Amino acid sequence: MNRNNVWLIIELILSTVALWWALDPIVVNTYVTNIPLGYDPSRLVELKMGSGFKEEEDDWFMPDNATDYQALTARLETLPEVECVYVACNDAAPLFSLSATGSKIYNDQGDSTWQYTDWFYPGSRMFEAYGIAVVSPDVSAQELTKGPMDDDAIIITRSFAMFYFGTTDAAGRKVRGKRTIINDDGEPAQEDHFYTVRGVVADHLTSTTIPNPNIIYRMTSAPYEHPSIVLRLAEGISPKQFTEKYKHWLETELRSGNIYMWQAVTGDEAISICEKERGITRQNQRHGLIALFFAINIAIGVIGTLLMHTRRRSEEAGVKRAFGASSLRIFGMFMTEAVVLTTICVAIGCLIYMQIALARGLYAAADSDYATLWLGHFWPHFAVVSVVVWTVVMTTSLIGTAIPAWQISRARIVNTLKDE
Repeated sequence: MNRNNVWLIIELILSTVALWWALDPIVVNTYVTNIPLGYDPSRLVELKMGSGFKEEEDDWFMPDNATDYQALTARLETLPEVECVYVACNDAAPLFSLSATGSKIYNDQGDSTWQYTDWFYPGSRMFEAYGIAVVSPDVSAQELTKGPMDDDAIIITRSFAMFYFGTTDAAGRKVRGKRTIINDDGEPAQEDHFYTVRGVVADHLTSTTIPNPNIIYRMTSAPYEHPSIVLRLAEGISPKQFTEKYKHWLETELRSGNIYMWQAVTGDEAISICEKERGITRQNQRHGLIALFFAINIAIGVIGTLLMHTRRRSEEAGVKRAFGASSLRIFGMFMTEAVVLTTICVAIGCLIYMQIALARGLYAAADSDYATLWLGHFWPHFAVVSVVVWTVVMTTSLIGTAIPAWQISRARIVNTLKDE
Protein backbone atom coordinates (compact mmCIF):
# COMPACT_ATOMS: atom_id res chain seq x y z
CA MET A 1 0.00 0.00 0.00
CA ASN A 2 1.28 3.49 -0.89
CA ARG A 3 2.91 5.27 2.05
CA ASN A 4 0.95 8.41 1.16
CA ASN A 5 -2.18 6.67 2.43
CA VAL A 6 -0.77 6.05 5.91
CA TRP A 7 -2.34 9.18 7.41
CA LEU A 8 -5.71 8.30 5.90
CA ILE A 9 -5.49 4.80 7.38
CA ILE A 10 -4.63 6.18 10.81
CA GLU A 11 -7.50 8.67 10.57
CA LEU A 12 -9.98 5.94 9.60
CA ILE A 13 -8.90 3.74 12.51
CA LEU A 14 -9.03 6.53 15.10
CA SER A 15 -12.35 7.78 13.74
CA THR A 16 -13.76 4.25 14.01
CA VAL A 17 -12.81 4.09 17.69
CA ALA A 18 -14.33 7.52 18.35
CA LEU A 19 -17.49 6.69 16.40
CA TRP A 20 -17.88 3.45 18.36
CA TRP A 21 -17.90 5.42 21.60
CA ALA A 22 -20.30 8.04 20.21
CA LEU A 23 -22.72 5.69 18.44
CA ASP A 24 -23.06 2.99 21.10
CA PRO A 25 -25.49 4.97 23.33
CA ILE A 26 -27.34 6.32 20.29
CA VAL A 27 -27.92 2.79 18.93
CA VAL A 28 -29.02 1.49 22.34
CA ASN A 29 -31.31 4.42 23.17
CA THR A 30 -32.84 4.49 19.69
CA TYR A 31 -33.57 0.77 19.77
CA VAL A 32 -35.00 0.80 23.30
CA THR A 33 -37.23 3.84 22.78
CA ASN A 34 -38.64 2.34 19.58
CA ILE A 35 -39.61 -1.04 21.07
CA PRO A 36 -43.40 -1.39 20.67
CA LEU A 37 -45.18 -0.40 23.88
CA GLY A 38 -47.93 -2.96 23.48
CA TYR A 39 -50.59 -0.23 23.21
CA ASP A 40 -51.22 2.85 21.13
CA PRO A 41 -49.90 5.97 22.93
CA SER A 42 -51.41 8.26 20.30
CA ARG A 43 -54.91 7.55 21.67
CA LEU A 44 -54.09 8.30 25.32
CA VAL A 45 -54.37 11.48 27.37
CA GLU A 46 -53.48 11.80 31.03
CA LEU A 47 -55.23 14.34 33.21
CA LYS A 48 -53.04 15.23 36.16
CA MET A 49 -55.25 16.00 39.13
CA GLY A 50 -54.71 18.17 42.17
CA SER A 51 -56.57 18.64 45.40
CA GLY A 52 -57.37 21.77 47.37
CA PHE A 53 -56.33 21.01 50.93
CA LYS A 54 -58.02 22.59 53.92
CA GLU A 55 -56.18 23.71 56.97
CA GLU A 56 -57.60 22.97 60.42
CA GLU A 57 -55.68 23.67 63.60
CA ASP A 58 -52.41 23.76 61.66
CA ASP A 59 -52.92 20.18 60.47
CA TRP A 60 -53.11 19.21 56.80
CA PHE A 61 -55.53 16.51 55.85
CA MET A 62 -56.99 14.91 52.75
CA PRO A 63 -60.58 13.70 52.67
CA ASP A 64 -61.58 10.41 51.06
CA ASN A 65 -62.11 11.50 47.45
CA ALA A 66 -63.39 8.24 45.91
CA THR A 67 -66.84 9.75 45.40
CA ASP A 68 -65.35 12.79 43.70
CA TYR A 69 -63.41 10.63 41.24
CA GLN A 70 -66.53 8.66 40.44
CA ALA A 71 -68.26 11.91 39.59
CA LEU A 72 -65.34 13.07 37.43
CA THR A 73 -65.24 9.73 35.63
CA ALA A 74 -68.98 9.91 34.87
CA ARG A 75 -68.61 13.40 33.40
CA LEU A 76 -65.65 12.44 31.22
CA GLU A 77 -67.45 9.37 29.89
CA THR A 78 -70.18 11.62 28.47
CA LEU A 79 -67.71 13.27 26.07
CA PRO A 80 -68.20 11.82 22.57
CA GLU A 81 -64.46 11.67 21.90
CA VAL A 82 -63.74 9.56 25.01
CA GLU A 83 -63.91 5.79 24.67
CA CYS A 84 -62.71 4.76 28.14
CA VAL A 85 -61.71 6.38 31.46
CA TYR A 86 -59.20 4.91 33.90
CA VAL A 87 -58.33 6.28 37.35
CA ALA A 88 -54.66 5.42 37.93
CA CYS A 89 -53.15 4.86 41.37
CA ASN A 90 -50.95 7.66 42.67
CA ASP A 91 -50.08 9.07 39.27
CA ALA A 92 -48.35 5.78 38.39
CA ALA A 93 -50.04 4.99 35.08
CA PRO A 94 -47.89 3.17 32.49
CA LEU A 95 -46.32 5.54 29.95
CA PHE A 96 -47.13 8.63 32.03
CA SER A 97 -45.04 7.75 35.08
CA LEU A 98 -41.31 8.47 35.32
CA SER A 99 -40.71 5.78 37.93
CA ALA A 100 -41.38 2.08 38.40
CA THR A 101 -40.97 -0.29 41.33
CA GLY A 102 -39.13 -3.50 40.56
CA SER A 103 -37.41 -6.49 42.11
CA LYS A 104 -35.58 -9.65 41.10
CA ILE A 105 -37.55 -12.90 40.88
CA TYR A 106 -36.51 -16.55 40.47
CA ASN A 107 -38.27 -19.44 38.80
CA ASP A 108 -38.10 -23.10 39.84
CA GLN A 109 -34.97 -23.63 37.74
CA GLY A 110 -33.13 -20.93 39.67
CA ASP A 111 -33.05 -18.46 36.74
CA SER A 112 -33.60 -14.83 37.67
CA THR A 113 -34.98 -11.77 35.93
CA TRP A 114 -36.26 -8.34 36.86
CA GLN A 115 -39.98 -7.71 37.26
CA TYR A 116 -41.94 -4.51 37.84
CA THR A 117 -45.00 -4.07 40.04
CA ASP A 118 -47.89 -1.71 39.41
CA TRP A 119 -51.21 -1.21 41.19
CA PHE A 120 -54.84 -0.71 40.21
CA TYR A 121 -58.12 -0.03 41.99
CA PRO A 122 -60.71 -2.85 41.93
CA GLY A 123 -63.18 -2.20 39.16
CA SER A 124 -60.94 0.28 37.32
CA ARG A 125 -60.65 -0.10 33.55
CA MET A 126 -56.88 -0.20 33.27
CA PHE A 127 -56.47 -2.77 30.47
CA GLU A 128 -59.49 -1.47 28.57
CA ALA A 129 -58.13 2.08 28.65
CA TYR A 130 -54.76 1.03 27.26
CA GLY A 131 -56.18 -1.49 24.82
CA ILE A 132 -54.07 -4.31 26.27
CA ALA A 133 -55.34 -7.74 25.20
CA VAL A 134 -56.15 -10.47 27.71
CA VAL A 135 -54.31 -13.74 27.01
CA SER A 136 -56.25 -15.90 29.47
CA PRO A 137 -59.19 -17.48 27.64
CA ASP A 138 -62.81 -16.65 28.44
CA VAL A 139 -61.86 -13.65 30.57
CA SER A 140 -62.57 -10.06 29.54
CA ALA A 141 -60.47 -7.07 30.52
CA GLN A 142 -63.38 -5.76 32.61
CA GLU A 143 -63.76 -9.05 34.50
CA LEU A 144 -60.02 -9.22 35.14
CA THR A 145 -59.98 -6.01 37.19
CA LYS A 146 -63.36 -6.17 38.88
CA GLY A 147 -63.66 -6.41 42.67
CA PRO A 148 -63.96 -7.33 45.40
CA MET A 149 -60.63 -6.27 46.80
CA ASP A 150 -58.14 -9.15 47.01
CA ASP A 151 -54.62 -8.31 48.15
CA ASP A 152 -53.33 -11.79 47.24
CA ALA A 153 -54.56 -11.71 43.64
CA ILE A 154 -52.25 -10.62 40.82
CA ILE A 155 -52.38 -10.15 37.06
CA ILE A 156 -49.23 -10.94 35.09
CA THR A 157 -47.94 -10.35 31.58
CA ARG A 158 -47.26 -13.07 29.02
CA SER A 159 -43.46 -12.76 29.41
CA PHE A 160 -43.73 -13.14 33.18
CA ALA A 161 -45.95 -16.21 32.79
CA MET A 162 -43.54 -17.84 30.33
CA PHE A 163 -40.55 -17.14 32.56
CA TYR A 164 -42.19 -18.34 35.76
CA PHE A 165 -44.44 -21.17 34.54
CA GLY A 166 -43.27 -21.88 30.99
CA THR A 167 -46.84 -21.41 29.75
CA THR A 168 -49.50 -18.70 29.50
CA ASP A 169 -52.05 -21.07 31.09
CA ALA A 170 -51.32 -19.58 34.49
CA ALA A 171 -54.72 -18.53 35.85
CA GLY A 172 -55.21 -19.93 39.34
CA ARG A 173 -51.55 -20.81 39.82
CA LYS A 174 -49.33 -19.47 42.60
CA VAL A 175 -46.38 -17.04 42.44
CA ARG A 176 -44.01 -16.94 45.39
CA GLY A 177 -43.05 -13.50 46.62
CA LYS A 178 -41.78 -11.79 49.73
CA ARG A 179 -43.77 -9.91 52.34
CA THR A 180 -42.51 -7.79 55.21
CA ILE A 181 -43.67 -8.85 58.68
CA ILE A 182 -42.82 -7.81 62.21
CA ASN A 183 -41.20 -10.66 64.12
CA ASP A 184 -41.45 -11.40 67.84
CA ASP A 185 -38.58 -9.01 68.55
CA GLY A 186 -40.44 -6.14 66.93
CA GLU A 187 -38.04 -6.07 63.98
CA PRO A 188 -39.14 -6.18 60.31
CA ALA A 189 -38.42 -9.43 58.50
CA GLN A 190 -39.14 -11.02 55.10
CA GLU A 191 -41.22 -14.14 54.70
CA ASP A 192 -42.46 -16.10 51.69
CA HIS A 193 -45.93 -15.18 50.54
CA PHE A 194 -47.90 -16.77 47.71
CA TYR A 195 -50.05 -14.78 45.28
CA THR A 196 -52.75 -16.24 43.03
CA VAL A 197 -52.76 -15.37 39.33
CA ARG A 198 -56.13 -14.00 38.22
CA GLY A 199 -55.16 -13.86 34.56
CA VAL A 200 -52.50 -13.15 31.95
CA VAL A 201 -52.40 -10.11 29.66
CA ALA A 202 -50.36 -9.36 26.54
CA ASP A 203 -46.84 -7.99 26.88
CA HIS A 204 -46.49 -4.24 27.22
CA LEU A 205 -44.05 -1.74 28.71
CA THR A 206 -44.46 0.66 31.60
CA SER A 207 -42.20 3.19 29.88
CA THR A 208 -40.31 3.75 26.63
CA THR A 209 -37.08 3.70 28.64
CA ILE A 210 -37.77 0.45 30.54
CA PRO A 211 -37.78 -2.37 27.96
CA ASN A 212 -38.74 -5.14 30.40
CA PRO A 213 -42.24 -6.60 29.85
CA ASN A 214 -42.23 -8.67 33.07
CA ILE A 215 -44.97 -6.89 35.03
CA ILE A 216 -47.16 -7.83 37.99
CA TYR A 217 -50.37 -5.91 38.72
CA ARG A 218 -51.83 -5.95 42.21
CA MET A 219 -55.06 -4.55 43.64
CA THR A 220 -55.10 -1.76 46.17
CA SER A 221 -57.84 0.10 47.97
CA ALA A 222 -55.56 2.65 49.62
CA PRO A 223 -56.60 6.24 48.88
CA TYR A 224 -53.97 8.40 47.25
CA GLU A 225 -53.52 12.13 47.28
CA HIS A 226 -54.17 12.81 43.63
CA PRO A 227 -54.62 9.84 41.27
CA SER A 228 -54.36 10.78 37.63
CA ILE A 229 -57.06 10.01 35.08
CA VAL A 230 -56.14 8.34 31.79
CA LEU A 231 -58.45 8.76 28.81
CA ARG A 232 -58.58 6.46 25.81
CA LEU A 233 -59.89 8.46 22.89
CA ALA A 234 -62.03 7.12 20.10
CA GLU A 235 -60.35 5.95 16.91
CA GLY A 236 -59.22 8.84 14.71
CA ILE A 237 -59.43 11.50 17.45
CA SER A 238 -56.29 13.63 17.78
CA PRO A 239 -55.21 13.97 21.44
CA LYS A 240 -53.72 17.38 20.74
CA GLN A 241 -56.92 18.66 19.16
CA PHE A 242 -58.94 17.10 21.99
CA THR A 243 -56.92 18.87 24.70
CA GLU A 244 -57.10 22.17 22.81
CA LYS A 245 -60.86 21.83 22.32
CA TYR A 246 -61.59 21.02 25.97
CA LYS A 247 -58.78 23.00 27.56
CA HIS A 248 -61.01 25.61 29.17
CA TRP A 249 -63.64 23.05 30.22
CA LEU A 250 -61.03 20.75 31.76
CA GLU A 251 -59.39 23.56 33.70
CA THR A 252 -62.52 25.30 34.93
CA GLU A 253 -65.41 22.82 34.87
CA LEU A 254 -63.86 19.41 35.55
CA ARG A 255 -64.10 19.69 39.33
CA SER A 256 -65.70 17.72 42.13
CA GLY A 257 -65.29 18.47 45.79
CA ASN A 258 -61.72 19.62 46.24
CA ILE A 259 -60.41 17.75 43.15
CA TYR A 260 -59.45 19.65 40.00
CA MET A 261 -57.36 19.13 36.86
CA TRP A 262 -54.14 21.10 36.52
CA GLN A 263 -52.50 19.61 33.41
CA ALA A 264 -53.37 17.45 30.40
CA VAL A 265 -50.58 15.40 28.80
CA THR A 266 -50.91 13.42 25.56
CA GLY A 267 -49.22 10.05 25.09
CA ASP A 268 -46.70 11.46 22.60
CA GLU A 269 -45.87 14.31 24.97
CA ALA A 270 -45.36 11.80 27.80
CA ILE A 271 -42.80 9.91 25.70
CA SER A 272 -40.90 13.12 24.95
CA ILE A 273 -40.99 14.21 28.61
CA CYS A 274 -39.74 10.81 29.79
CA GLU A 275 -36.82 10.76 27.36
CA LYS A 276 -35.83 14.29 28.36
CA GLU A 277 -36.08 13.55 32.08
CA ARG A 278 -33.96 10.41 31.67
CA GLY A 279 -31.33 12.43 29.81
CA ILE A 280 -31.73 10.37 26.65
CA THR A 281 -32.57 13.32 24.40
CA ARG A 282 -29.56 15.37 25.51
CA GLN A 283 -27.24 12.36 25.40
CA ASN A 284 -28.31 11.47 21.86
CA GLN A 285 -27.85 15.07 20.74
CA ARG A 286 -24.37 15.29 22.28
CA HIS A 287 -23.15 11.97 20.93
CA GLY A 288 -24.83 12.66 17.58
CA LEU A 289 -22.82 15.86 17.15
CA ILE A 290 -19.61 14.00 18.01
CA ALA A 291 -20.45 11.25 15.50
CA LEU A 292 -21.25 13.86 12.83
CA PHE A 293 -17.92 15.62 13.50
CA PHE A 294 -15.89 12.46 12.93
CA ALA A 295 -18.00 11.42 9.93
CA ILE A 296 -17.29 14.77 8.28
CA ASN A 297 -13.59 14.37 9.11
CA ILE A 298 -13.57 10.99 7.39
CA ALA A 299 -15.21 12.38 4.26
CA ILE A 300 -12.85 15.38 4.16
CA GLY A 301 -9.86 13.13 4.81
CA VAL A 302 -10.72 10.81 1.93
CA ILE A 303 -11.42 13.71 -0.43
CA GLY A 304 -8.21 15.46 0.60
CA THR A 305 -6.08 12.34 0.11
CA LEU A 306 -7.43 11.67 -3.36
CA LEU A 307 -7.16 15.31 -4.39
CA MET A 308 -3.50 15.34 -3.31
CA HIS A 309 -2.83 12.37 -5.54
CA THR A 310 -5.08 13.46 -8.41
CA ARG A 311 -2.17 13.85 -10.83
CA ARG A 312 -0.76 10.37 -10.12
CA ARG A 313 -4.19 8.74 -10.14
CA SER A 314 -5.20 10.70 -13.25
CA GLU A 315 -2.22 9.31 -15.13
CA GLU A 316 -3.08 5.83 -13.92
CA ALA A 317 -6.68 6.25 -15.03
CA GLY A 318 -5.53 7.67 -18.40
CA VAL A 319 -3.33 4.68 -19.12
CA LYS A 320 -6.11 2.23 -18.29
CA ARG A 321 -8.58 4.12 -20.44
CA ALA A 322 -6.05 4.20 -23.31
CA PHE A 323 -6.03 0.42 -23.17
CA GLY A 324 -9.81 0.27 -23.37
CA ALA A 325 -11.06 0.66 -19.81
CA SER A 326 -14.33 2.57 -19.58
CA SER A 327 -14.94 5.56 -17.30
CA LEU A 328 -17.38 3.46 -15.28
CA ARG A 329 -14.76 0.78 -14.77
CA ILE A 330 -12.21 3.35 -13.60
CA PHE A 331 -14.78 4.82 -11.22
CA GLY A 332 -15.57 1.33 -9.93
CA MET A 333 -11.87 0.68 -9.33
CA PHE A 334 -11.59 3.69 -7.02
CA MET A 335 -14.78 2.77 -5.17
CA THR A 336 -13.66 -0.85 -4.71
CA GLU A 337 -10.34 0.32 -3.28
CA ALA A 338 -12.25 2.56 -0.86
CA VAL A 339 -14.48 -0.34 0.27
CA VAL A 340 -11.50 -2.65 0.93
CA LEU A 341 -9.42 0.01 2.68
CA THR A 342 -12.33 1.22 4.83
CA THR A 343 -13.39 -2.31 5.82
CA ILE A 344 -9.87 -3.18 6.95
CA CYS A 345 -9.52 0.05 8.93
CA VAL A 346 -12.94 -0.32 10.57
CA ALA A 347 -12.12 -3.92 11.54
CA ILE A 348 -8.91 -2.76 13.20
CA GLY A 349 -10.71 0.11 14.95
CA CYS A 350 -13.44 -2.23 16.23
CA LEU A 351 -10.84 -4.67 17.56
CA ILE A 352 -9.18 -1.82 19.43
CA TYR A 353 -12.49 -0.69 20.94
CA MET A 354 -13.36 -4.30 21.81
CA GLN A 355 -10.41 -4.33 24.22
CA ILE A 356 -11.79 -1.18 25.86
CA ALA A 357 -15.31 -2.63 26.01
CA LEU A 358 -14.12 -5.91 27.54
CA ALA A 359 -12.43 -3.93 30.30
CA ARG A 360 -15.04 -1.23 30.88
CA GLY A 361 -18.25 -2.69 29.43
CA LEU A 362 -20.61 -1.54 26.71
CA TYR A 363 -23.20 1.20 27.14
CA ALA A 364 -26.26 0.45 29.25
CA ALA A 365 -28.61 2.95 30.89
CA ALA A 366 -28.17 2.74 34.65
CA ASP A 367 -31.91 2.33 35.39
CA SER A 368 -32.77 -0.15 32.66
CA ASP A 369 -32.68 -3.94 32.56
CA TYR A 370 -31.58 -5.35 29.18
CA ALA A 371 -31.41 -9.00 30.24
CA THR A 372 -34.29 -9.94 27.94
CA LEU A 373 -32.77 -8.15 24.92
CA TRP A 374 -29.72 -8.64 22.72
CA LEU A 375 -28.40 -5.43 24.30
CA GLY A 376 -27.77 -7.30 27.52
CA HIS A 377 -25.34 -9.75 25.91
CA PHE A 378 -21.85 -8.59 24.98
CA TRP A 379 -21.23 -10.24 21.60
CA PRO A 380 -24.62 -9.53 19.93
CA HIS A 381 -24.43 -5.97 21.28
CA PHE A 382 -20.86 -5.55 19.98
CA ALA A 383 -21.72 -7.05 16.59
CA VAL A 384 -24.78 -4.84 16.01
CA VAL A 385 -23.02 -1.58 16.92
CA SER A 386 -19.95 -2.59 14.87
CA VAL A 387 -22.18 -3.01 11.80
CA VAL A 388 -23.68 0.45 12.43
CA VAL A 389 -20.18 1.96 12.80
CA TRP A 390 -19.03 0.22 9.61
CA THR A 391 -22.08 1.54 7.77
CA VAL A 392 -21.45 5.14 8.88
CA VAL A 393 -17.72 5.04 8.11
CA MET A 394 -18.27 3.29 4.79
CA THR A 395 -20.97 5.73 3.70
CA THR A 396 -18.86 8.80 4.45
CA SER A 397 -15.77 7.20 2.93
CA LEU A 398 -17.60 6.35 -0.30
CA ILE A 399 -19.05 9.86 -0.50
CA GLY A 400 -15.56 11.28 -0.03
CA THR A 401 -14.16 8.94 -2.67
CA ALA A 402 -16.91 9.42 -5.24
CA ILE A 403 -16.36 13.17 -5.76
CA PRO A 404 -12.70 13.13 -6.95
CA ALA A 405 -13.00 9.62 -8.41
CA TRP A 406 -15.77 10.73 -10.74
CA GLN A 407 -13.69 13.71 -11.91
CA ILE A 408 -10.65 11.51 -12.55
CA SER A 409 -12.60 8.83 -14.40
CA ARG A 410 -14.31 11.44 -16.64
CA ALA A 411 -11.17 13.43 -17.51
CA ARG A 412 -10.04 13.46 -21.16
CA ILE A 413 -7.39 10.84 -21.96
CA VAL A 414 -5.20 13.40 -23.77
CA ASN A 415 -5.10 15.66 -20.72
CA THR A 416 -4.20 12.82 -18.34
CA LEU A 417 -1.33 11.60 -20.52
CA LYS A 418 0.16 14.88 -21.79
CA ASP A 419 2.84 14.96 -19.09
CA GLU A 420 3.56 11.25 -19.23
